[in-house]
Amino acid sequence: MITVTMKRINLYYNKQHKGFSVVKRNRGFTLVETLITVLVGSIGLLGLAKLNALGMQYNQSAYWRTQATYLAYDMADRMRANDTAVNAGDYNNPTATYTASCYTTTGCTSAELAKTDYYEWIAKVAELLPNGTGVVCETDNPDSGTSSAPDCHGNRVYAIKIWWTDEISSGVTATPSSPSGPSGPSGPSGPSATPQDEYFFYLNFQP
Repeated sequence: MITVTMKRINLYYNKQHKGFSVVKRNRGFTLVETLITVLVGSIGLLGLAKLNALGMQYNQSAYWRTQATYLAYDMADRMRANDTAVNAGDYNNPTATYTASCYTTTGCTSAELAKTDYYEWIAKVAELLPNGTGVVCETDNPDSGTSSAPDCHGNRVYAIKIWWTDEISSGVTATPSSPSGPSGPSGPSGPSATPQDEYFFYLNFQP
């Protein structure tokens, strides 16, 4: 028995070459490849967008840490300039009270200047850091405490403590380390994270 398989061939007449040519049918492979290319490219672009967003977020987080460092050293400089109040304990949990005469020829006492320094400093902390707050106090535990319980007990050393919230770096914990020097401010800590996304930066000050 002889089996004959028939296949349909589409022909068209080519006037230029005066003959018939076979019409090749497009089975859709080009469309599938295009869709795959678009899909892969879209995934790549989404990944790049995510990386860019994370980079911007962590840049913001680093900026806040830089601000915390600046603020801590700002208060340390104020205390060095008013060592009479430091030695008298006037920077130990001072009240935030502004005395305008501290910036006039009339002048003010060292204790009033300490309160004015803290008034201006705590306003900067709140302005430059998200939910920022801070305290200056004498303590035996400079590397501990929270914004609600700053742990200002004892009189071993002055500590400048700053807290702020940073949801961007949630879950990241840095171990504080603060090497002491014979005088002046010691090295900065952390910052360190708590489960509430509250970050903590401290600076020892030894008059």
